[in-house]
Amino acid sequence: MDISQHGCRIEGSASLGQGQIIQLTPQDAPETPIMGRVIWVGEPASDLAGEAGIEFLQPLSTVA
Repeated sequence: MDISQHGCRIEGSASLGQGQIIQLTPQDAPETPIMGRVIWVGEPASDLAGEAGIEFLQPLSTVA
């Protein structure tokens, strides 16, 4: 949904927990996964339901 050098906001149906380490696979570069940490998860009954904030373990400029 949103992306910066240091993280992104994603939307999906997977159940994520704060502090969880996840692997993101960019559609335009599936051979270059990006590791990140879940820093927030939207509350089910809120406007952010189904969304999560991810902090990249390495800024994007050093990943590629």
